[in-house]
Amino acid sequence: MIRLIYAVLILVSIWIGLRRNPTFTRWMGVRLILVTVLLLAGITGLAIPAAHYAVDHFQSSPLLAMGMLFGTIGAGMAGATVVISKMMKLPQTQLSAEAAPGDRPVYLHRRVIYVFGAVLVVVAAGCGAASYLLRDEAHIITGVIAALSIVFLLLLMTLGYPAARRKDVAVSAMMANPWVRWSYSQPEWERWVDVRFERAKAAAREPPNFGQLASTAAIVSGVSGLPFFIRYPAPMGIKSLCLLGWFLFLFGLLVWSAFDDRKAPEKMRARLMQAAPEVYLGCDGLLSEGKFATWLGADVYLVAATINEYPPRSIWFRFEKVQWNRYSGRTLEEVNRPVLIPEGRERDLELMQRELAEKCQKSEVKLV
Repeated sequence: MIRLIYAVLILVSIWIGLRRNPTFTRWMGVRLILVTVLLLAGITGLAIPAAHYAVDHFQSSPLLAMGMLFGTIGAGMAGATVVISKMMKLPQTQLSAEAAPGDRPVYLHRRVIYVFGAVLVVVAAGCGAASYLLRDEAHIITGVIAALSIVFLLLLMTLGYPAARRKDVAVSAMMANPWVRWSYSQPEWERWVDVRFERAKAAAREPPNFGQLASTAAIVSGVSGLPFFIRYPAPMGIKSLCLLGWFLFLFGLLVWSAFDDRKAPEKMRARLMQAAPEVYLGCDGLLSEGKFATWLGADVYLVAATINEYPPRSIWFRFEKVQWNRYSGRTLEEVNRPVLIPEGRERDLELMQRELAEKCQKSEVKLV
């Protein structure tokens, strides 16, 4: 029953998150509900036999029994995620630019796929060799890990690589034929980096709110630990200690993350100094600071583009990024991408106002 409530809450959060997307339609929401219900029924149908198998074989081989149970559920959830993500593709997220034969190739997104793919290959090869050499349960466990690594590698190359390639092709085409291309001299770029650093440093001076962190840890630990607290056959004192330990772990993780966020200005400065001092804006998105953001995407989309008159004058692009969360489904993160305006580029602003207003009709575009 608790899992069903979680599923309903996640479904509602996905619906709310999609409704904020400028390209959302009602049919997409209806399709989302139907697909999610069918997938939950399918996962339940797989999980029940796996649970019976785990109960029947727990005494003789506990590791194999639990591995079968969690492996089945994990594979089902991974497959459900893939199916939902493929079926909920928004129509305007298809990148329109096509690279010409003479365009410079870009590997901005495929480079990440290569790194993850290499890690999965190493894990699969290492666990496969260990499974061949070991015996009994260790042989089974390492073999399962190797098999899962191969499955994830196949998913990465069949789903992740084509998407990354499409983005790289769009970036290459946009660099060859952009709306606007702004280049900066090294001193001008360094001054802009210093301004960004000082602004980020001023925003990060506030100390962490330990009360808010403790409340967040208490809510998350309480909600996630409730099924264990109700169902696990153990004395109340042991279950309370386990729940307290889970709360302390989450609280410590949040505190560490809060203090680590205070180092973000230094990390941002180092990243900007290594980035190319140029900006491209085209029909598919914005390329700045070595990162590409689409105007209209399923996971990233433009909300507003306005002028920041505080010197040095810049454009403030505000995006919303959709992220998955286990407990709340989809969560929205605001991503700001400031772009320095070179001197004497008023005509470029007029062009961007016209093109962006036509491309992103539901976004706030005020550049002139």
